[in-house]
Amino acid sequence: MTKKEILKLGLSGYRGQKSGNLPNGTNCENCKGCSDCHGCTDCRNCRSCAGCTDCIECKRSINCTGCDGCVSCIECQNCEDCVECEDCVECRDCIFCVGLTRNQFIVKNVQLTEAEYKNFMRR
Repeated sequence: MTKKEILKLGLSGYRGQKSGNLPNGTNCENCKGCSDCHGCTDCRNCRSCAGCTDCIECKRSINCTGCDGCVSCIECQNCEDCVECEDCVECRDCIFCVGLTRNQFIVKNVQLTEAEYKNFMRR
């Protein structure tokens, strides 16, 4: 799915032909427990995602693969608990990051200690 197609759709409230057990989802294949997704494959319990594959419990993400618990990520692969990241690979606990590989506890592409990251999350 191209970025142009995604922008044309918008990320929330997809309304179209139901696909499998996806309420208001369109063109999804083999997804379970997802809603308001478009063009996803083999995802579980995702919300308002587009073009994702093998993701679990992600929200508002686009063209991600193998991610778990990510929110508003774009074209990330095998990331976990990341928020608003783009083009990241195998990252965990990252926020507002771009183009990282195998990192953890990063905010705006700046490395934090685990304690600093947890403090940032409490704010």
